[in-house]
Amino acid sequence: MIKSLSQKNVDLFIQKTRKKCLKYLEKSKITKNIKKAWELTRIAYAYYAFIEVITEGSSYSESIINELHSIYGENYLKITSQLDKFAPSVLTNFKFETEDNKIDKNEIVDKYIILKKWQDNQHTFHHEVLYPILSKNDKEYKNYYVKKYGLIESNSRALLILENIREQSFLPIDTLAILIYIKIGQALVSVVGGKNYGLAMLKKNGFKIPKAWVYINTNKSINKLIANLPKNIHYAVRSSAIGEDGAQNSYAGLFTTVLDIPYNAVPLAIKQVNESCNSNRVKTYVDKFKLQFPKMAVVIQKYIKADLSRVWIGKDENSGILEWVAGNGDQLVSGKVKPNTEIISKNKKSSITINDKSLDNILLNYQKTIGNICDFEFCITNNELYMLQYRPVTKLIDFTKNTNNKNLIKGIPASKGVAQGEISFLRDTDEIEKFKPNTILLTYYTDPDWVEIMTKAKAIVTAEGGFLCHTAIIARELDIPCVTGIGYENLDILANAKEITVDGFSGTIKINK
Repeated sequence: MIKSLSQKNVDLFIQKTRKKCLKYLEKSKITKNIKKAWELTRIAYAYYAFIEVITEGSSYSESIINELHSIYGENYLKITSQLDKFAPSVLTNFKFETEDNKIDKNEIVDKYIILKKWQDNQHTFHHEVLYPILSKNDKEYKNYYVKKYGLIESNSRALLILENIREQSFLPIDTLAILIYIKIGQALVSVVGGKNYGLAMLKKNGFKIPKAWVYINTNKSINKLIANLPKNIHYAVRSSAIGEDGAQNSYAGLFTTVLDIPYNAVPLAIKQVNESCNSNRVKTYVDKFKLQFPKMAVVIQKYIKADLSRVWIGKDENSGILEWVAGNGDQLVSGKVKPNTEIISKNKKSSITINDKSLDNILLNYQKTIGNICDFEFCITNNELYMLQYRPVTKLIDFTKNTNNKNLIKGIPASKGVAQGEISFLRDTDEIEKFKPNTILLTYYTDPDWVEIMTKAKAIVTAEGGFLCHTAIIARELDIPCVTGIGYENLDILANAKEITVDGFSGTIKINK
């Protein structure tokens, strides 16, 4: 539309836009609310930027250059050079000579001069008027944000978006996925937590996920916030703590998950997830890794009844491990069963296909799209793949070493390293007090309630579990050897031994004489 305006009307249009910019700047100077002042400054900056778009590299400015080119041919650069030297604010009749051309005043020349006038004006306005106010409000808003929420390495524009998200308290995962596009990135995790961020990454990259919502803990009524949720479906309510599912720490299984509940049970489930943040196992984990105590956000997802539940952990760009069980995935990640396992490499593909596509190819392509070695949780129902969780792998796994020694007890090499020593065989958490620190923990499986003694163990061996269960993930983060899935008969044999050697590289255990 602006291309069809006369030079006079273009000038008037930009003048009006500048007046709006000044109006919001003046408002920002008189308000006492620091956040409001910063918002008003950002609005003023948007009007400034709009003029910048018109005068620098827009279709309007390009059309002027193209028209000058069509009138003056290849010498148009000489013409524009001469016009640049002419007083940009003087719109009077003029003529002057170049070597080959004579410039007459015409409409396109007028438009070019208007363009140059505002380009020069913008430069002066920014440095003398806009930037001093912008800089002052920027500094004050950052200080205000840090005092209220803590230090976050991000610019003020991102901080303003984060605060507005907090005030909304409840938003669809689709909205979060859009925010990733505007490149405020990991700063989002400081508000919505690792699991919500991972789901938003999956959604942003076009992968199929169940319909989901983000709940950010506030003092507002949960019932009011979730009033617009569909009431005719069942839900999964999961934790998304700040720091959970991050690149360094997973908090694997430490928070409560509530599955397959009706709409009216969602508020109670949110409360249970919130309260799990204060458990002893979380405190132990935080102390062990010297972390800040996590704040909780929550994921509310449509519950998908799975035919098969699966977990993938990548080793590198071309290989990884697949584990799966029938039905719900909770038993898979808890380590209560020994899952089916496939080790994927360049020479070994998955036996599983979805719509005639190999599952390992799908997941390796997902990794490539995201740009990380990934830990995925997903399920398959009616031959459809639903991604349930993404996080970067916290500790890369090594499953290349193997052994054919028949005298060794074999399991799954869940965490690398070798440890030798006495064992502490515990049947369940009721026997935790019997655990002797710096011995090898031997048990059927671990769940989050075992974290306190896992942090004191030299190594861990379990009858159940796989590469991707709770035991394995925590052991890798603790950087201690771990072998899972040795079976109950082998566990009984080891329980009668005094001292063993655990090889987490090969997944074997030797009874020492």
